[in-house]
Amino acid sequence: MSRRARVFWAAGLLLALLAGCGGVGSGGSTTTTTCTVIVETVVAGTTTPLTVAADVVVGGIRGTVDLTQHWVILAGIPLPSGDTPTAPLTATAPGYVTTTQTVALNSYSYTTVSVEMTAADPTQTSTVSGAVTDSVTSAPLSNALITFTPDYGSPVTGY
Repeated sequence: MSRRARVFWAAGLLLALLAGCGGVGSGGSTTTTTCTVIVETVVAGTTTPLTVAADVVVGGIRGTVDLTQHWVILAGIPLPSGDTPTAPLTATAPGYVTTTQTVALNSYSYTTVSVEMTAADPTQTSTVSGAVTDSVTSAPLSNALITFTPDYGSPVTGY
């Protein structure tokens, strides 16, 4: 069994032990409204974990990849209705290009995702920072989706 498979297996086992199996209890059926996603970040084209912490947002739930375990468990992700629920994923890490993708969510178990991150070209990249605030209260807004449109090149969207 590869290291990657062992990590996902161990993360799944840990999640099952912490969260239970999700079976129907004695009170009748229940409707699942949230789900859990386990995310690992690797160097593009390899199975090598990143050596820097990556921030990951799935469906508005944010977490940081643990450099010891090389994955993060994001629980409480809102589960959209429909036959094939999905959620947006954004991963950022210092020295790497921000990655966005759509994740197919599993409403009966956890979902595992391996995000491949490409090293950034320092001559072609910059860092944008700031805060998004409510226009009335000036309070900071968490998990705001932002699109940066440069003078040339493609727009970049992320949380």
